[in-house]
Amino acid sequence: MTEHIFRHGDYLVIATIIDDPIYLEEPFIRTTEWVRNPQG
Repeated sequence: MTEHIFRHGDYLVIATIIDDPIYLEEPFIRTTEWVRNPQG
């Protein structure tokens, strides 16, 4: 499993890549995004 964390302005993006050639035919990729709330 590999995780990449990116920040684009007020956005935080986490991309998770699971590469398991025994159980998966291709890498499983999932991304999650958060937006910064300046009043929070």
